[in-house]
Amino acid sequence: MAKKSVSHHPSAGRQVRTKQPKAPQIEAPPIPVENPGQDKVVYAVFATILIVGTIINILLFYFVGQNLHEAYLAKNWLNTALMAALLVGLLFAVRAAFTAAFVVAATVAGRTNAFSAQLKICTWALKFKSILPDRASWASQAIIQQMMAKQDFDQIIEFGTTQYEDITAKNPKDHSLAVLCTYVGMSYQAKGDLPKSIEWNEKSIEQFGKFFESIEKSKFAKKLGSQGVVEAMTLNYAQVLAGLGSSYLQQQNFRKGKELLKQSLEQAKKTSETPERRQLIKQVEDGLSRLKHW
Repeated sequence: MAKKSVSHHPSAGRQVRTKQPKAPQIEAPPIPVENPGQDKVVYAVFATILIVGTIINILLFYFVGQNLHEAYLAKNWLNTALMAALLVGLLFAVRAAFTAAFVVAATVAGRTNAFSAQLKICTWALKFKSILPDRASWASQAIIQQMMAKQDFDQIIEFGTTQYEDITAKNPKDHSLAVLCTYVGMSYQAKGDLPKSIEWNEKSIEQFGKFFESIEKSKFAKKLGSQGVVEAMTLNYAQVLAGLGSSYLQQQNFRKGKELLKQSLEQAKKTSETPERRQLIKQVEDGLSRLKHW
């Protein structure tokens, strides 16, 4: 039986009972059974890519350096400039190999349920975030997803807040901020801190808005939609809107809650048919049906 809220009709002088809808919340991602036997495989993948990449780059540096020296002595300025450019390019190759070691190892860990190894790899990546693309925001996301699966809300709030401040200071357009803010908001809601939950879900909605704005401006980004990236983000956005609407309803702000539920329904209908989409639409429509007079 849904809870009912009581309001006073000014003319009738009697209590009018209206059903208070409960909008859906974003569920924490389930965490599969951990497979610690795969940890060594993950570390081996990390070490192999790092060592092989380093050796190859050292050999290339030596070869290009030798040619640069010979070209300079021969006063062949064209070859000298070419070799110098190649040396600069090798610096980016070193960074690419370094990044690949972290990303590939973390991906293998996630697919084989080696969560302890994944946590360590991502923690190491954050220590070197200053030289990794996007300041290793993917590592932050993987770590906070593990925390959410374990429902470690205090750690999520502490870690998420720190990462949010760091990422926004360096790269405020990073799209991982939307998910980061969502998890912090969910954690505050789980702890019963409704004002903080609303604050962080509002931040999440702001970040989702920036993501969709960038999609509209980028033809390349639009192509990602065919791979389901944009649709997944759109459904997550709809869920956040519904969860925020629920929070406002708990504060008795029915007009704001209704508006957010309408936005949630609009976004959900943009996505393809899935069980999650059907459930979200059903619950939001049920909530809106109980808010006809607001």
